[in-house]
Formats: sequence, structure tokens, C-alpha cells
Amino acid sequence: MAICDGFVTPALSLRNCLAFVRAVLVPRARALNAPASRLLVTAVSGIGKARPGVVIDGLVLPLLCGGDPASAVGSAQCELCTRLIKQILPKDTLEAVLVGLCGPAEDESAQTAGGWIEGPSGGSGGNGTNAAAGRRHDAAGSSSRCVWTELTVPVMTTALNLKPALSDRAIAALVRGVEAAAERAALQKSLKFTTLIHSLVTRYGPQLKPHVPVLRTAVGRCSTFMVKAVLAALQRLEN
Repeated sequence: MAICDGFVTPALSLRNCLAFVRAVLVPRARALNAPASRLLVTAVSGIGKARPGVVIDGLVLPLLCGGDPASAVGSAQCELCTRLIKQILPKDTLEAVLVGLCGPAEDESAQTAGGWIEGPSGGSGGNGTNAAAGRRHDAAGSSSRCVWTELTVPVMTTALNLKPALSDRAIAALVRGVEAAAERAALQKSLKFTTLIHSLVTRYGPQLKPHVPVLRTAVGRCSTFMVKAVLAALQRLEN
């Protein structure tokens, strides 16, 4: 991974840095069937500290949103992403992760090539860490929506438990994601999924008031022992 030190420099543009991550690091991360090696973790972490938006858009979201069986996410990929969320990515970039895992809203406009939107720093040398950076598009520019699984849901819960500030737009995206996921039989029986909803409700209650009816319906589809606790938390939001 010494190539990372020589190629990924402050002078490298966001577009080229993103291309490097997708071409060099993503294939190695996707091939993992055991915890990532120290070399891979070091390489990804170094880029993540300098260009967090690139790692989110170029590595984390492609790993967690594998669009075909060949790139299906496993426990090793989720472990790597969880480590990045907990230890490397700044808290103010986690909205991009969460929104990206929910997929774009239907009325969102197309992004620039590769799905990248430059962050508040502007030009190609910036970090690109605005909330929209998490929205992922394929090479043809079409949007992709993640399918939440038993493995990826805890990654999202980890991000929520760090309590990053979330915009109302991000909250709405999460509610849409919960609503869609609750229709899947596999997650209706999942304690991990119900725990995710509980974390969302208990940490972002005031922002969720407009969405209580939708969340109540979603939770009502679930069958774990956490359901009563989540419904009680939703009831408190209405009182």
C-alpha cells in the first residue's frame, strides 16, 4: 500500500483521488473474507483523515451498497466500515454516510460524474464532506438504493449512536429507509433492525415528530421484544 503515500497527495484532485480509491482500494476491500489487514486499514485511514468525503463516496457506500451478488457485503466489509465510522471519519461527515445508505430522494437532481459533489471547501483540493456527498450514482448516472441487511444495519446504528447533527432532509431519508426496510420479512424479525429504529427515535426525537405515524406503522410490522420500547418512545413524542 506504499503506492497510496506516493499517489494520494494534497495536490491530487478530488476526482482523481476518488478514482484511485475505487480502482485500488475497493477491490481489495471487497475481496476480504477476514478482518482487513493492518496495511489496508492504514491506507484507507490515511485517505479518510485527509479526504473523508472521498472515502465515504468511493469506499464506504460502494461496499455497503453492493449492487450484485459478486459485490455482496460481508461481515469483513461491515467491520471495516464500522471502524472507519468510529475512529476515522469526522462526526460531521456521518450524515453523508447515513443519507447515502438510504438512497436519493425521488426529486433529487442528478449529480456530477461519478456521484461526487464537492464540499464546502469548493475546488478540487477540498475534502468534499457535505451532506450530499453520500449519494451514490453509477457510471451511467442512475441512482442506486441500498438494501439494508442484518450486516449493514448495525453499521448505521453505530453512526447514529455517535449522535452526529442531522438535517431534516437526512431525518426524512432515514425515515424513508426504515419504512422500506420494514416491509421486508427478514428485517421484521431482526432485533438489530428494531435497535436501529430505537436509536433513531431516542436520539433524534424532536426532529421525528412529523414522521411519527410512518415510524409507528413500520415498527408495527416488527416482532421483536424491542417493539414496545420503540412504540413507547414514539408515544412520548406526541405528548
